[in-house]
Amino acid sequence: MRRPHRLALAVTLFVFAVSVAAMALAVLLAVVATGEPFTADLVLFPIAYLAFAAVGALVLVRQPKNVIGGLALATGAMGTIAGLADELALVDSFAGRDWAAWLATWLFPLSLVPALLLILTFPTGRLASPRWRIVAAMIVAGGALVAVSSAVSRKLRWSCSVPVPYAKTNADEM
Repeated sequence: MRRPHRLALAVTLFVFAVSVAAMALAVLLAVVATGEPFTADLVLFPIAYLAFAAVGALVLVRQPKNVIGGLALATGAMGTIAGLADELALVDSFAGRDWAAWLATWLFPLSLVPALLLILTFPTGRLASPRWRIVAAMIVAGGALVAVSSAVSRKLRWSCSVPVPYAKTNADEM
């Protein structure tokens, strides 16, 4: 086994392990610490994001340069980290809950970008034709625009008190 292949394998397995740990902690927090009622999304979202991460890891273990595997693993990893941040933001005793809410606010929409690119590049890992570059560019630009606008928005989920950069306060408007 060549060294670059070992490094790719180690990175893939590390990202997958972090994804599993983050989602397990998020589900545990949702059930125990947040006091939210049990709903179907507490089961469905973790399964979906972990499925993306598992498929991506399996593909990348066998073919480290596979674009589809990388996009699937990225979708799963970003979704699980956003899910953990989302649950941490609901825990009253967590000191960084404002920052967790801020992270979840922009990471959730950003996690859709690799999933949509995966659909565009499936099954070969390439776009069907050069004309699809425009669609891929719109997906990346749209995801970046939504993520940035969410990150600098004055209104975060749960009315958190994170000082958002570039957001005007009432004192600035006077």
